[in-house]
Amino acid sequence: MRSTIQPGIMPPESISFRELQKATHSRGIEVLSVLRDISGRSKDQNALQRWISHGFHGEMSYLERLSDAFSEKETILAGLRSIAVFAVPYPAERKCERGHGEARISRYALGRDYHRVLKRTLAKVLIDLGLPKNSFRIVTDSFPLLERSIAQQAGVGFVGKNTMLIRPRLGSYFFLAEALLTFTVEDLPIPVLKGDCGSCSRCLEACPTKAFVSPYVLNATRCISYLTIEKRGRFSAWERRAIGEWGFGCDICQEVCPFNHRRGTQETEDFLAEFQFQSRKLPLSEILSIRTKEQFVERFSGTPLMRAKREGLLRNMCCVAANTLDISALPALLEAALCDSSDNIRGHAVWAIGKLSDLLVSEERANAREALRSRLKYETPFVRGELFWCLPRLASASEENY
Repeated sequence: MRSTIQPGIMPPESISFRELQKATHSRGIEVLSVLRDISGRSKDQNALQRWISHGFHGEMSYLERLSDAFSEKETILAGLRSIAVFAVPYPAERKCERGHGEARISRYALGRDYHRVLKRTLAKVLIDLGLPKNSFRIVTDSFPLLERSIAQQAGVGFVGKNTMLIRPRLGSYFFLAEALLTFTVEDLPIPVLKGDCGSCSRCLEACPTKAFVSPYVLNATRCISYLTIEKRGRFSAWERRAIGEWGFGCDICQEVCPFNHRRGTQETEDFLAEFQFQSRKLPLSEILSIRTKEQFVERFSGTPLMRAKREGLLRNMCCVAANTLDISALPALLEAALCDSSDNIRGHAVWAIGKLSDLLVSEERANAREALRSRLKYETPFVRGELFWCLPRLASASEENY
């Protein structure tokens, strides 16, 4: 059906859900529901504030600025009358295996940066419908909005015990985006999707870091995704071990969820082409050899991995090499320990070498020890501390008095 809305005129009073659905479906995006009742205040805003007061948000200070669309709608978009919720499934094999010499990567990060792609694609869909640009605003989870709360109230799905939005027959492997609209959407289907986790607690039990304080409450400071993506600076001894084999993100609580084992909706070819999903690898030695910001941008520009920044991603790689006992990464670790401009990376590389010391042959231990010992008088206090821990582990019993 061709849109009757003409460009260049005032925003319409309404459009039909069917028209919106047809336009987005052709681009591999599903409009799930539209929230029309945006009066009052979201109870989830209060829950968020309590969560932050416990310090569960860690260093994510931007969460303190999350807007409440229900009480601040005029500041988000003048004339806001409804919010359309969209979803795009992404590939979700039951298990993404880690190859030798690699770190694991969360499934959502296998493609282009979904924030950019979703916003660009949805904006084009609405403009092609003849809607003036001032009649809508496309947002994703990079915008300070309680999107899971909005999606749940719109009848899209339910929030699981792992705090993920779950839609029956779709699971939780999908991206969310919202279109804030200055008009209403008519002829909405009656939401019939209901569900809950019931007595299932697989996600809580599977989390290796025990990041869930209780069902539906996540302590982000213990979450592998937070640690590998949002956490800046140095890792504590516990954090280094906690990330295990994950270099960016974590899917464990989703992998064990029964709703993700019964997916009925799959990603479309258009979607795969748009997002350029691929079997992206995180080879430890290659990434540990990235010495400059320019090299990092050249490799990861336009992907979600930019979020971790070079320093964060290489720090993670050092820890994964140690946790997986990957001695093939030794040359790259040694280069990072000696040459990297960041003392954060140098320190974590030194620590990783120390963790691998028992697996090294005598010549490797001697060469690493000699190279690292030469750095003692030049290093920062943080790296010197790691060197004082590492060097004895590289020395034989007769050489400990270096």
